[in-house]
Amino acid sequence: MEEIGLVLLEFLIELLFELAVLLPWDGLLAGRERRPGEPARIWAVTIGAMLIGSIGGYLSLLVLPTLVIRNEAARLLHLVLSPLICAFIARALARRRARRGKPSSANLHFWFAFALIIVFLAVRYGWAQRPLIEYAPKPALRAAPHTRYV
Repeated sequence: MEEIGLVLLEFLIELLFELAVLLPWDGLLAGRERRPGEPARIWAVTIGAMLIGSIGGYLSLLVLPTLVIRNEAARLLHLVLSPLICAFIARALARRRARRGKPSSANLHFWFAFALIIVFLAVRYGWAQRPLIEYAPKPALRAAPHTRYV
């Protein structure tokens, strides 16, 4: 049970780290967004997000060179879920800005966040050092057949 809690804690730490990378850039994008009548350049924004994600992933390796999540299955689950979670958070923030009357495209922020985080994780998972400790079942304690207890 404690291993599940530890995996969830590691997942949460990684997610908060990614949100700390994403949110300043999402705010910058929101500040430069066009008025509702102008077309959004979603491909240019997505390519920019991928570039920012790759640079951010590289810089994050300087700060945190090892992966926080130790379990292989949890890392795979994190690679799938984390970009979606961050993208939906960015989309919710964009909708909140739109309700306040500011120009904001929820789809633009969704794809920006998704592209940034997926490339960020690809760089981190590709070049980060693997954790030294992998979760493994604990061996059962048994006495050897020739051991005699006194």
